[in-house]
Amino acid sequence: MAQFAFKFFICGGNERHHEAVLAFHQLCDNYIRGDYSVDVIDVSLEPQAAEAERVLAAPAVVRVSPAPVLRIVGHVVSDDKQALVKLGALLSDE
Repeated sequence: MAQFAFKFFICGGNERHHEAVLAFHQLCDNYIRGDYSVDVIDVSLEPQAAEAERVLAAPAVVRVSPAPVLRIVGHVVSDDKQALVKLGALLSDE
C-alpha cells in the first residue's frame, strides 16, 4: 500500500487538466519517489465523489491517506514542491 493516497479532482477531460495531472505525478515522482497513489476524478462525471470529499472547486487535490485529510485547490505545476508541503507529503526544508 502506498504511503500517500491522493484524489485529483478535475472538471472535464481537456488537455489542460491532463497536463495538470501529469505535472502532479511528476512532482510526486521527484519528491515522494513512487510511494503514492493518485485517483483522478472528473467531477462532471462523478459529482457525488466531489461532494463526498467536500470539494467545491476544481482542479483540487485531496490527500486522503494518511489522516488527516488535507486539500489544495488550483493548478499544480511540476516544480511546485510547496503543493506537497501543503498536502503534508513533504517537509518544508526537504
